[in-house]
Formats: sequence, C-alpha cells, structure tokens
Amino acid sequence: MKKKLNILHTVSNNQWGGQERRVYNECRWMNQKGHAITIITPKDTPLYKKSKTRGWQTHGIEFKKHGILGDFFKIKSILKDFKPDVLNTHGNMDAKLALTAARKMNIPCVILSRHITPAVNNTWYNRLLYTKLCTYVFTTADCTTRQIIQDLGVPEDRAFTISSGIIPPQKKLSRQTAREKIARELDQDANTRYIGYIGRFDPAKGLMELLQAFAQIKNHIPEYRLVMVGQTIPWYDLKKKAKELGVETLVFFTGYKKDPWPYYRAFDCKVLASRDNEGIAQSLLEAMFSGCPVIGTNVGGIPDIIKDQENGLITPPKDPTALASKLLKTIKDTKETAKRVKNASQFVSRNHTIDVMGEKILKLVEKALTQYKCFTNHADTSDNS
Repeated sequence: MKKKLNILHTVSNNQWGGQERRVYNECRWMNQKGHAITIITPKDTPLYKKSKTRGWQTHGIEFKKHGILGDFFKIKSILKDFKPDVLNTHGNMDAKLALTAARKMNIPCVILSRHITPAVNNTWYNRLLYTKLCTYVFTTADCTTRQIIQDLGVPEDRAFTISSGIIPPQKKLSRQTAREKIARELDQDANTRYIGYIGRFDPAKGLMELLQAFAQIKNHIPEYRLVMVGQTIPWYDLKKKAKELGVETLVFFTGYKKDPWPYYRAFDCKVLASRDNEGIAQSLLEAMFSGCPVIGTNVGGIPDIIKDQENGLITPPKDPTALASKLLKTIKDTKETAKRVKNASQFVSRNHTIDVMGEKILKLVEKALTQYKCFTNHADTSDNS
C-alpha cells in the first residue's frame, strides 16, 4: 500500500494478555511500514505504557460505566483531531463507545475485532454493531466467523478470520542447547526431557487434566518432567494437585518468562488442553513454528491450526486418559512425530507470521479505502448534478 495510513486502535481491557499483545505487535508492524498509530486504552496499563514508549499518540480513557458519557465525547474528539483512515476496536466496552462515536464521521475503514470464541448474542444492538457500524469484523477463529455470519447476518465478504501472527525469534537455539539451559535453570540432569505448557494459568486451560494425564504416564517415561511456564494465580492451586497425584517432584512452575522460545525448543511436546472457548492460540503457533510437537483439544480455534495426525494431535477436552495416550504417542513414535513437526513449521511459516497477518489486513483495508473513495466520488458527482 502506497498511502500512509492513520490507524487508531481502542482497547478497553487493562491486562496484558493475548489480545493486548496482538494489538501491540500489529501496531509495531504497521508503524515499521510507515503508518501513523494512535492508541486509546486505560491509563497506566501495560499497553498504555508500551505505546507511550514507542512514541505513538496514546490517550488514557478508563472505560468505566460511571464515566461512559464523558468517555464517549473524549473518543469523538480524538477521532475528529486524528482523522483516522482506519479505526479498529478490540473490547466490548470500547467497541460500543468508539463505533457509536465514529458514526457519520466518514472514517473509510472501521473494524470490529472479536478476540474470544463464545457466541455473540443475537440482539438488536449487536446486529447494529456488527452489521451497520463497521466495515469489517475480524475474528481469531473460524467458529466465531461462522457464528456471526449465521446468527447476526454479517455478510461473508465482511467477516474474516485473522489470527495473531507470530514474530519469529532472531535466533533459534539447538534442541540440545535449549535442554541444557532448562536443566540448569531447574537443577535437573542434562539428559532430562520435558513436556510443557506455556500460557495463562486458568482452569479453562485444562491444566488439571494435564497434571492428571502426566501422572498416568510418569512411570512409562521416567526421564520426563512437566514444566509449566506462566504466572500462577493463588486460587488455582496446581501445586496442591500435583502433590495429591504424587508428581510434585516431577512438575516445575517457572513463573512468567518474557522469552518463551528456549522452552519450545527444549520441550518434546507442548500441550494446550483447553476445556472450551479457545481461540487460535499464539503459544501453539509459536511452538509449531519452533519445531516443538503439539497436542491440543478439539475446541474453539485449535482445530483451525492443528490438523490431527498431520501437523499435531487433537484430543477431546476434559479427558486426561485420552490426553495421556496422545502424549505417549508423541514421545514414543518419533518417526511420525517428526513428520508432523515438519508439516507444522511449514504451515505456520506460510499462514501465521506477523508479515502474513499484516499484509492480509492491509489488503482488506486497501479494498475498503477504494470502495470508500468510489462511493464519495459518486456522491460528489450526484450532488453536483
């Protein structure tokens, strides 16, 4: 795209999860292409601070119910000043305010992004948001795209699945080097092997089932340890469960790690045992790209990227015994696992990098701008006739 765009994103969440990382990484990519970025998000959140550090225009709006009217007029004022070519909303509250504020402001491309997979309620207001107040709807999983088309009546040429694109690491460690690095960190023998999880610690991620599956097969794979990478939550006591299952000395909790890539390289399998409502998980894409075998459950957007027996293994949710069987298959059948790993890495390289994601978005934006220009030129001609 030759035209340099003014792009404005709104994010009402105050955490630093997959949604916020997606917005930040997309903005970095667009900014590197020469496009101007503005972010509206609650003040002092991780996204707000990172946006300010990048030098982007950053506006702190809290998106609280008690200040909804004031927030609406603030957003309207920012839109008037910035004059975006593209407005992209990402949360529930900011979508309602920003899409309404943008109405009749002649913004060429307005995008409503849906980052989660629970069904969108078929209400008159949601139909207004999804079919009248935006140009496109971007989802992160095909199941969500199909649902909004079927239930809300969003036209097929305006609803698109655009999952987050991974940013490949600058350097890829050898598997042996990565295992030795993890062994030193965990004070394990250099020949120890690892099964792992990387991500948010939440009951919905099926971590209890992962512990149970590991406990079932621990005697068959005595050289293996289970490593869980991420920030633990006090009320979700996985350590207690590990002790109950008799695997407390074989399970390690590393806490949050800024750089997960050495763990993907060290793992002989990365598991995402989500129970429901999972999008296209960034951690799975990263693991697949890095050459780490993957197992996921048949929920949400996971089957969009893991094709069972082709580039990974799929297992039913909430079924530790089935998961245990898939783990043993991955570890023991090395020849078939190697084939799946090769296919997985090629699949992600072709379809799910930050470059692929960015170019897909720009192509759709360019289409919207062209249609907008044609429409306005026609309107001008009609007015003069």
